[in-house]
Amino acid sequence: MIAPSVAMAFGILGYKSFDKGFKTLFYFVCFAAFTEILMFIILSANHKNTMPAAHLYVLVEFIFLTLFYSNYVKKYVAPKYIPIAISIFILFTVLNAVFIQKVSEYPSVLRVVESIIIVIFSILYFHKVMVESKITKLSREPMIWVNTDMLVYFSGNFFFHILLPIGVSHLVNFATFTVYYFWITNVMFYLILAIGFYKQKRLVEQ
Repeated sequence: MIAPSVAMAFGILGYKSFDKGFKTLFYFVCFAAFTEILMFIILSANHKNTMPAAHLYVLVEFIFLTLFYSNYVKKYVAPKYIPIAISIFILFTVLNAVFIQKVSEYPSVLRVVESIIIVIFSILYFHKVMVESKITKLSREPMIWVNTDMLVYFSGNFFFHILLPIGVSHLVNFATFTVYYFWITNVMFYLILAIGFYKQKRLVEQ
């Protein structure tokens, strides 16, 4: 809950310097922060099953991140295809909840599909950077931080959710491992987004 709030705070400070893509990313971080607060309230009220909300969260996360990347990979993905991709994912989310995984179950299949798509976007952006060769110092570029964060986070999510059924069946302490995995990766994910927001603000101010 703290990490998304930290990223949101940095986003608020740098909002005036954000382009359309970073503003979309900031809205996603706000959504994530408020979702974490809402989940905390729900769990505090002894409602233990938050899985239906997880299905919705993955869907909204995908929409935000797809719109975010649409600003940076136009060379590879024409803007007219973005609504189509989002519509297909919405349909898949519904089909997954009805026929594959119930809303009472964690949407690991949905996570796998989302992760593949976000990783593809990330790779396309890195390819664009290498082909254009316009960035002189990568460590100063906000989007490099953000894109690297996306690549590492969603690659990890992909492999984790692919192995999830095996872990559930064979690891006694898998539930504990899952808690720590999500906590560590989420903290790192949002803290690096905060760095990206900070660097975007500094870049514009220079």
